[in-house]
Amino acid sequence: MLADRILEKLEGVRRTGRNAWVACCPAHKDQTPSLAIEDTGDRVLLFCHAGCDVHAVVAACGLDLSDLFERTGDSYEDKQRRPSFNARSVLAALLQDATHIYMVGADLTSGRALSDPDKAALLAAVGRIRYAAILAGAV
Repeated sequence: MLADRILEKLEGVRRTGRNAWVACCPAHKDQTPSLAIEDTGDRVLLFCHAGCDVHAVVAACGLDLSDLFERTGDSYEDKQRRPSFNARSVLAALLQDATHIYMVGADLTSGRALSDPDKAALLAAVGRIRYAAILAGAV
């Protein structure tokens, strides 16, 4: 188990769930366990309820942040090239673009001509939607 690396370095470890524990935080003088530990399978999550930074906790254990993550063989550069995004943010942006496209369609339907800025905004919106579809594997 990935959490074993850090659990063996902690004191006062007590299981609180299937893959969760509490322990005394090594980054401060902890009398009552305040460090929450959870093993998600591919990473270990740490949270000190007293406010210690995760970097300080890991350093106090003699470990590096990389010790909290499963080694997958992917290089750091490969991970940096992969786009990361928050699904809510993407959906909010797509909704905004879809609304703009709808408004342009309504203008065209009513016989109004599109200005050059409106044309450029429409092309940009379509491009963003297409890019989102590519990222999602839909195209």
